[in-house]
Amino acid sequence: MQKDYNYININKCNKVNVLVITSKADLFRDRVVYSVDEYAITFKRAIISDSVRVLKPSPMYNDKVSTGWLSFNIPVSMELDIDAIDEGKYYFDEDSDEDTAIIIYN
Repeated sequence: MQKDYNYININKCNKVNVLVITSKADLFRDRVVYSVDEYAITFKRAIISDSVRVLKPSPMYNDKVSTGWLSFNIPVSMELDIDAIDEGKYYFDEDSDEDTAIIIYN
């Protein structure tokens, strides 16, 4: 049985206006571009011409063995209220596809 990994975990970082994202979703195995607004976080598979807000998630390890989890930090604009984004598990919105993940947090 294939496990559904179409979600992310969001945690706060000890840096100002930075979120820590972890996931096992296939989308994050490649470089991604992200955007954050007052309602959602959108991740898209990066293309060659992308140069702004491009992230390459890092694998997480447990005793030098990959856990399958990927992790990365995303800075959030100072204009947005980062406290409005609760920590926890967020499933991809129904409008997501293999190249785009939409996370509705508000």
